[in-house]
Amino acid sequence: MAATSFRKKDTKSASFTFTKEHLKILNKEHALHLCGKTKSYNWEEVKEIIRGKRTM
Repeated sequence: MAATSFRKKDTKSASFTFTKEHLKILNKEHALHLCGKTKSYNWEEVKEIIRGKRTM
């Protein structure tokens, strides 16, 4: 089974097909995130981290 993810930026779109191994990794990371062991960042937070204005 493969899943496809679509992301649209401006007027362009792209697709990527996930393998079973990709899905296994994503499910593991998702479970860690749900129990509070990992954190997500929005794009503004990511830019601040990269520029050294924010810590992780």
